[in-house]
Amino acid sequence: MSLALETYDPNWEARWQAAYDALGELDRANARDGSSLAALGLNQKKCEAQVAEMYRALDAQFETVADYAAFLSKQLDVAMSTSDHVVPWPIFPEDATREDVSAAWQKADRELKRLKGFELTQ
Repeated sequence: MSLALETYDPNWEARWQAAYDALGELDRANARDGSSLAALGLNQKKCEAQVAEMYRALDAQFETVADYAAFLSKQLDVAMSTSDHVVPWPIFPEDATREDVSAAWQKADRELKRLKGFELTQ
């Protein structure tokens, strides 16, 4: 069995949606209020906090390291489907860590960029 991830949250979608909705409300309030530069700066910090929460929520969708690796493998497959290049993706042992998978992703990203000249997004 793959290692469980402490960041897993079965309610990740609700967290993401709440942050997305809050970000939209900040944007609408900013447009409505014609805020001062000080208010715009504060709103920018609030917006950055909501975007960071959206990323944390997306990260929380993975229950195990194997789930995370499978997701990134599919992302790599999609990127390679538009290319004539193949980049290897390892089979991870059961004790692989998130860091192991992230390192493999970084390596695959660099190699595909070298071969094709585009960047994968995580």
